[in-house]
Amino acid sequence: DLAIVGVGSVNCDSLKRLFVLKEYQRMGIASTILQQLITIHNQEYPSYPITLTGTEMARHLYEKHGFVVVE
Repeated sequence: DLAIVGVGSVNCDSLKRLFVLKEYQRMGIASTILQQLITIHNQEYPSYPITLTGTEMARHLYEKHGFVVVE
């Protein structure tokens, strides 16, 4: 059976609402979704930097993909 286990969205200046169901976390699904969102952003909005607001729990994921914390 097919099921939606994760989602995310992107607009001109940010990535938003990246979620993966708890039972599917730590399987690389969030990384795959994030990579796709970055690709879409860079194709659709190449002149805009990417920003996001993430939870402390997701910090490692975003840092692994090159994001840095701005205080």
